[in-house]
Amino acid sequence: MDIIELIKNFEHAGFTRKQAETQVQTMVDFKKDLMTKNDGRELSARMDLLNEKVDSRFQSIQISLQTLHQRLDAQDAKINLSPLINTVYMSGILLLYLGFTKYAPIIEAWLSTYF
Repeated sequence: MDIIELIKNFEHAGFTRKQAETQVQTMVDFKKDLMTKNDGRELSARMDLLNEKVDSRFQSIQISLQTLHQRLDAQDAKINLSPLINTVYMSGILLLYLGFTKYAPIIEAWLSTYF
């Protein structure tokens, strides 16, 4: 249906010429902002593509985080504080031994229970 027919239909229904033209112009303006089925398909395709890109990026981030987590676990496994703790412990015992030589038999007895 063309614009002239629409105006005539409105006039036939009792609208004045000015009212009919205004009504048709409003309809034309409104129709410009409506989405067609083709517009909807294009938008859907764009959204699908965007979702794929976001999913891909998210998976990439997940892989990076897993790799980082594995590297941190490997570093944690390399850090073993037992030798350091034993060294501090033995140094303290040696200092006690040297400082308290009169208590040497007691310290030696005590150390013999652990070593």
